[in-house]
Amino acid sequence: MDFRVTETAVSTSEAVVNAVSEQPVDGDFVLPEYCPDIASVLKCHLTPTVQTRQLSGDRLTVEGTVALRVLYLDEDRRCVRVCEFSQPFSTAFSLPPLSNNAFFYWNTDTDYVNCRAVSPRRLDIHGAFTVSLTVVDAVEREVITAVEGDGVYTRRTKLACTVPAAFQEKPFTVNEVVEQGGDRHPAEMILHTTVTPQVNECKVLQNKAIVKGMLTVCALYVTDAVSGAVEEAAAEIPFSQIVDMEGLCDEWICDAAVTATAAEVRIEPSQGGETMLLSVSAKLLCRLYGWRFESVEAVCDAYSAHCPLQSETHTLSLTQLYAVHREEHTVRQTCELPAEDVREILGVWCTVLSTGMTGEEDTLKLDGRLMWCMLVQDSHGETAYYERTEPFFVPCADGERDDTPQVQVCRTACQMMGNGKVEMRATLSVTRRPTRVAAHTVPRTLIADEAAAYPPDKAALKIVYAEKGESLWEIARRSRTAVESIMEENHLSEDVLTADTVLLIPLC
Repeated sequence: MDFRVTETAVSTSEAVVNAVSEQPVDGDFVLPEYCPDIASVLKCHLTPTVQTRQLSGDRLTVEGTVALRVLYLDEDRRCVRVCEFSQPFSTAFSLPPLSNNAFFYWNTDTDYVNCRAVSPRRLDIHGAFTVSLTVVDAVEREVITAVEGDGVYTRRTKLACTVPAAFQEKPFTVNEVVEQGGDRHPAEMILHTTVTPQVNECKVLQNKAIVKGMLTVCALYVTDAVSGAVEEAAAEIPFSQIVDMEGLCDEWICDAAVTATAAEVRIEPSQGGETMLLSVSAKLLCRLYGWRFESVEAVCDAYSAHCPLQSETHTLSLTQLYAVHREEHTVRQTCELPAEDVREILGVWCTVLSTGMTGEEDTLKLDGRLMWCMLVQDSHGETAYYERTEPFFVPCADGERDDTPQVQVCRTACQMMGNGKVEMRATLSVTRRPTRVAAHTVPRTLIADEAAAYPPDKAALKIVYAEKGESLWEIARRSRTAVESIMEENHLSEDVLTADTVLLIPLC
């Protein structure tokens, strides 16, 4: 028998690279001359930052800096001191052939860090961090969209997905000086800073997008090295960037991410000395991802009235991104003070350890764990450092699931409540990208087995007793006739039977 098969290429979104590179950090570090001797190490923070990437053929080189910040006590144990070191790092990833629109996602995570003072002036630091890379690209797959021939019947399904259409990067800088209200004191040293860029809006225009957001800066600093007094400065600095992207239009989904590749924060008095100024110079990188929708009607099943059709099938896993949600939530947690003799909490900050989503629909919530870091002073004026891990959750009222939400800590605060309790608050910036993943099994090939041709039917009509819930497609396949003929003969409008029925089946 003769029939003609029409094939069409459909693009699917696939992660073509999922790679992780572990980077060690080992060293013997000597304190700068201006730093006092070490009496006790409180904490060592290891912070890797990707600054540049270079693509050359099938090789991607990622370069950056790992910053080591050590908090320690001097001999009086009243003041927290800080010393900083930095090391460059570089790692390379092998890549398969990619399109020009492939999406690059990278992330850095601290695995561990150990720090000990081998003398009052020397530190032995060992640690490790990972650089992870994911590359998402559009991959073409052939599907059968039509089969034409006498006595061949097909069933079709809609294949829909979102695929990478354009990727663009734009570096930019934010330089701002923000006056700090209240009775602030000059800074002798900065203990801890966070510089968090947060995208609030991504407005799509023709061939470009306007990305707006907020740069949240928090700095914890010592004002008096004798007493160990600590103050905090904070600022929210808006930013806006126009990023060109060829082909971008209203029909696409546009996603933006901004990361800080370098930042310098200073606290200094104004020219007249009346107020304190928070000076921020940050290098930021905006990454813009353009997703376009693609859909096609593909044949998912076929049969012939004349002979069996042999088919080889394959399964397509299609991902459809249908929204980008950006929200801000405040998490409040009340817990015990870390020690009985806490007189004052000098400062608090936290980091996100893990995130996920639990529940279904109306009970859907984002949950995870926060690592709280706390500097406190006791009634004798001695300073101590504590860490504790606490769970958190925020409800998702829209019921749209994203199992890998992006969560950043923008601001933190705490308040002693009495009775040995402390309330800690964290403002979280949450970005969710809900997706639907559908697996479709469709024929890759169709071959007529003419050697096993069906014998001709002797009757033009037969009677079939069908049960509620049966599909007319399966009944037509068994009877080797058309679904439309059964529906017309029996005055039916739905493919699935709603009651037990006696059907008249017209035969070819």
